[in-house]
Amino acid sequence: MARWATTATFDRRYRKLSHDQKAAFKRAALALSAEIDANGFAFKSGGPLDLHLYSGFVSPPSAWSMDWGTGNNHRAIFTVENGDIVMWRFLGAHDEIDRWQHETGPKGLQAPGLAD
Repeated sequence: MARWATTATFDRRYRKLSHDQKAAFKRAALALSAEIDANGFAFKSGGPLDLHLYSGFVSPPSAWSMDWGTGNNHRAIFTVENGDIVMWRFLGAHDEIDRWQHETGPKGLQAPGLAD
């Protein structure tokens, strides 16, 4: 069973979501939990959550992108750490994710001491 954690950046962005947006994210996170319970942490690209490796970052750990909103424009970025912790790192529209990636610097997310 997955454990969940968040970064300060994720928390700040989550607090700014509307009630409906928070509900949409929670539904997607529950769907991801069901996927993890059924198949473990070996994610397959695509599916209803449109999961895919987020190529903008250096790994390990791998950063994944998940659709959580309407129009495939709302995405959440997460990593899996220590084999069982889903670390939610960022959520927002594609342009916001691109801006966040640019602001994290050229190396992006990398172990150890992952950028927030």
